[in-house]
Amino acid sequence: MYQISGVTGNALKPVMLDPTQRAGILTTAAFLATTGDAAESNPPRRGKAIFTKLMCGVMPPPPANVPPPAAASTGGTLRQRMEAHDMNACASSCHGIIEPLGFAFEEFGGIGEFRALDNDAPVDSSGTVTLDGKSHPYSNAPDLVKLLAASPSVQSCFTTQWLRYAFGRAETAADRASLDAATGAFTAASGDVRELIVALAKSRTFLYRAPAPGEVLQ
Repeated sequence: MYQISGVTGNALKPVMLDPTQRAGILTTAAFLATTGDAAESNPPRRGKAIFTKLMCGVMPPPPANVPPPAAASTGGTLRQRMEAHDMNACASSCHGIIEPLGFAFEEFGGIGEFRALDNDAPVDSSGTVTLDGKSHPYSNAPDLVKLLAASPSVQSCFTTQWLRYAFGRAETAADRASLDAATGAFTAASGDVRELIVALAKSRTFLYRAPAPGEVLQ
């Protein structure tokens, strides 16, 4: 899967992956296989995961009667078939949001294997993404990962997702100060997730709770 050589023995040992191909959790088989298909990649599903989980975007409701993309037997890469599919007005409202993100992972097949060809044609993993009001070009998944990691809005969303996971609920307006403080600590620590967890554990949201109905404060 990862095309690693020179590893022998039964003990676990660290290895370095090719940085031009892999960069972080978004380029691991764990993410790529769960957001791909058995036979081929899935740009809409991978792009939606980025948009909703790392950018805290909200997808519009899908329109009815969206036709499927052309089958692989018609020729061309999946990206080419998806781009033709997205020319349908009923498909562009959703796919136009998520597919520019998903196309960054076209160098990975359905289960996360690195590839140069799709359906016997060269893959194209380049595109642009809008972050913090600016358009940024990328050439592949590692490029996109770097842009996401450096984005203040993505860092803020990442903090929000950790709060939701840690507390088992959605955020409220009363959590704003705690979220801002935790995001600031996360950014100051250059994206160290350990410091983010510490900041959330020290936050007012974590240390205090709202009084229950009828409870009297002393």
